[in-house]
Amino acid sequence: MIVQKRGKNVAIAGMLLQMVFSAGMLAIWLWTGSPSAMGCTWLLAAGVPAWLMAAMLLYCRQLARAEAVELEEISRATSRRPRARNSARRRGDWPGSSGGRPRSSPSCGPPHTSP
Repeated sequence: MIVQKRGKNVAIAGMLLQMVFSAGMLAIWLWTGSPSAMGCTWLLAAGVPAWLMAAMLLYCRQLARAEAVELEEISRATSRRPRARNSARRRGDWPGSSGGRPRSSPSCGPPHTSP
């Protein structure tokens, strides 16, 4: 997870530097009106979306890794719980369980009878 975080930070720093250089070249182009300065401005500005996509990709990888660690912790925590409660519920010994048989109650209507 540290590698993705470091990569994301480097991508953001690269994007900011690219934007600063692009803005500086834009100022030079506006000041001089040179066609070569305009081409250099566009060339420098074209790298900003690449840095943005790299930062987004590394951030998504960081989130995926954090989610995987969290799911692993949850699965470890649930695997340590005793299974006796679930087996008692399946057998019908647990209070409130019907043991797989339909329950009849006055509020649900008459009990079902087979023809």
